[in-house]
Parts: sequence; structure tokens; C-alpha cells
Amino acid sequence: MATYQVQVTETYRPSATYPHDTTRSVTAVKSGPCLAPVLVHLARRHRRIACGGRLPSERQCPACASVIVITHTEKITAHEGSNVR
Repeated sequence: MATYQVQVTETYRPSATYPHDTTRSVTAVKSGPCLAPVLVHLARRHRRIACGGRLPSERQCPACASVIVITHTEKITAHEGSNVR
């Protein structure tokens, strides 16, 4: 299973209910080899590739299925007169 740890920073304008800017940073990635490679045929050649590069997510093996974990969410409110675009 490929696990991605993500840190999220949301910037709000004063009195806004939705974020003006959202930044996501991948802080760590853990993965392993494919457990169910898929056979691909191309021009009389056969090659096995990871199922994560070929199959939809619901049919991927546990090693190729992606999991995203939000590790930290920071909410910042910009003050009047600050340089928020």
C-alpha cells in the first residue's frame, strides 16, 4: 500500500467562510512492491507491470492502492492590510 502523509495549510481572508488559498505538502511516502503484476502485450512482446499503473483503484492489490493521510491541518487568517492575493 502506498501511504502518502500530507500537511495542509489553509489561508482565510477576514470574515470568510471558505479558504482563499490551500497548500498541500507531501511530507512522507511509504510503499512496497506490487503483489499482483499485470501482463501487458505490445508488438509481440510481453511485460509484467505493477497493477497500480494499469488497473482502476478498486482492482489494485493492497501494495499498489493509495492511501492519503492528512497529518496536520493549519488554518491561517490573514489580517486586514496583509499581502494576501
